[in-house]
Amino acid sequence: MDIFNLTVVIPAFKDHQQIKYCLQTLYLGNFTDFNIIVVDHGESDTITQWVTDDFPQVICLRGSSELWWTGATNIGIKYAIEMGSKQIMLLNHDCYVRSDTIANILKSSENVPNSIVAPVQFSLRDKKELVCATSFFLLGFPTVIFPGKWCKSFSSGNLLSTKLIIGGRGAVIPAEIFSTVGYFDELSLPHYGADHDFYLRCKKSGIKLLTCLDATVDVDDNELCQNNKHKSIPSHGYISTLLKRNSHRNIKDTYTLFSRYYPLPGFVILGMALYLTRYSLVYFLRFSRRILWPG
Repeated sequence: MDIFNLTVVIPAFKDHQQIKYCLQTLYLGNFTDFNIIVVDHGESDTITQWVTDDFPQVICLRGSSELWWTGATNIGIKYAIEMGSKQIMLLNHDCYVRSDTIANILKSSENVPNSIVAPVQFSLRDKKELVCATSFFLLGFPTVIFPGKWCKSFSSGNLLSTKLIIGGRGAVIPAEIFSTVGYFDELSLPHYGADHDFYLRCKKSGIKLLTCLDATVDVDDNELCQNNKHKSIPSHGYISTLLKRNSHRNIKDTYTLFSRYYPLPGFVILGMALYLTRYSLVYFLRFSRRILWPG
């Protein structure tokens, strides 16, 4: 097996077809000097068997189904660093790189030390671009996403500074950064929120967060957790979005983020109250619209 400077780490729990297309797009790109690690943390070893049969060049690690996204991602990162990788690309199994994505990210980042560079994210569900994001915990917003075209208008080159990178969707991270800020917090934030926490820690440590405007990852977000689909959630689903770990609205992980990053010490409950009020209003307005105007 060749050892390259770049390793792509892909945590995978299910969705055979998405993983297949994710791997295919990686190998069809115009830059393929990388290793790929798939961390299979599904309930069975189906993913491992399929990847081993169809992509024998891919390193497949088998993990427990209790790992969630954060633990599986950490396993892949640590293995890649032990192999000698200098750069780690985090890629979810439902994200598909375009032919020039990786080459453009690496070319753009080579002259910007101490930085993490992510591609533009294009949603296949709503046909929108995610270019820049931030957090505004003071008013109850863990994530604020700016309009893609508006962000690009402020750019004078192909790299644009951002306050926050969303998820494991093609971000390239130099291996030494994990020595500086640590890994993703799999104990307190096993699934959602771990990406926010990691990138906010990086920002606090002086690491630049950048978006490469000529690199794009297509995100197949049609199968997102149920709380993203207000129009199709029954009324009792509201409670589950606040309690289940596979919902990015779950109270436990959201409170962990607010307790770490709320700018007013001692007022975390206020931030959570604002967050829950806003989410509840949006949820029930959309649900009511579905009832009153079905279809």
